[in-house]
Amino acid sequence: MINEKIGLLEKFIPSKPDQVILAEVEVGKETEHHIHGDDLYRAEINLSFNKKMLRTVSLKSDINSALDEAKNEMQIRVTSYSNKVIDLMRRGARKAKKMLRFRN
Repeated sequence: MINEKIGLLEKFIPSKPDQVILAEVEVGKETEHHIHGDDLYRAEINLSFNKKMLRTVSLKSDINSALDEAKNEMQIRVTSYSNKVIDLMRRGARKAKKMLRFRN
């Protein structure tokens, strides 16, 4: 179940040849020391790729909803990071093209 949910994030990661992607998922019940009422479950996802580490944490009353929320938040963070990388590459290409136009 966890592998299927987290495996869906792979398509959002900007890929490079021979790239190592490390996903660490921790799921568990929060301690009841300071929390009163319903049981809370914690889902934590650490994703490492391209020398970058992204982390999300979710606390919910159901273990599946905590995992879903953490996955959705990670998807948003990975998409945002990939868009930043793409924008940075495009910005550099624009500058190079502008310099080439100026020389001719």
